[in-house]
Formats: sequence, structure tokens, C-alpha cells
Amino acid sequence: MNTSIGERLKAERERLRLSQPAFAEICGVKKNAQIKYEKGERMPDLDYIQRLIEADIGVDVLWVISNVRAGNAATTPTELAYLRNCRAFPTQDARMAGLNSLVALRNAYGVPLYPDKGSTSTGTLDENEEIVLDLLNFVPVEKQKKPINKGETE
Repeated sequence: MNTSIGERLKAERERLRLSQPAFAEICGVKKNAQIKYEKGERMPDLDYIQRLIEADIGVDVLWVISNVRAGNAATTPTELAYLRNCRAFPTQDARMAGLNSLVALRNAYGVPLYPDKGSTSTGTLDENEEIVLDLLNFVPVEKQKKPINKGETE
């Protein structure tokens, strides 16, 4: 769907359940300016966009300015809380423990890791590490290759 920057700003504000005055304050403008941005009567300047980024409230800024979804952006305040907590873990081991807990929770509820592909597999982190790690911006650890025995080929 081709929408204007103003329409996308309004959609993000509403998705985050923020009022126009609250969103305007976060971005350092008056309510009237926010209204004009959302109506397409004015374009937000770079200072506004910078404040939006720095506020870190879960706005998909890439989508707002380009109409291309980031794909890994939180879509609800709850998802944003999950992401912030995952990113706060101090070590890779702690992040992996958190991811394993999320995968275990998905398995317990029978939630597939690939719902948009019609998959019913819940799997484990090892089986599905690329999607789980991609979602949280981690670099997957290369799987060790099994040694080749004499007479075998890869």
C-alpha cells in the first residue's frame, strides 16, 4: 500500500497508543505541528526524525520515511519490551539462554516458528537458529561440520 509519510506517522503513533500531544512532545514539536505532519500539510524535518529515532519508543522509522517495513521492528509495546530486555543481556551466553527460554515457551504452547509458511514445526533453537537469531540481530554460530570418513563424500 502506498501511503504518505503523514499517514505512516499517524499509523505508528496509533499503533503505539500515543496521543498526538504525547507523540509531538517526544519529537520536540507542538501538537499543531504533529497534526499538520499527519495530514500531509507539512513535512517533518531531520531534527524531528532524529528525535524519533533517539526516543527509541518502537517506531519503525524506516517505514515512516521510505514505506519499507524493517521486518524486525517491534509491532506492539509488549514486543518492544521483549526486544529491549533481550538486548540488555550482558553476554552471548545470557542472550542464548533467553532465546532458548523463548523457544521453550513457543514449544510449550505449540506455536510454530514459521507461521507464515504454514509450518507446524516448533523445533528447537538448534534446528531453527537462523530465524531466531536473525530476529534479534545475532550472528548465528556456524555449525560444526561432521568429519568425512574414508570413502565418503560431502
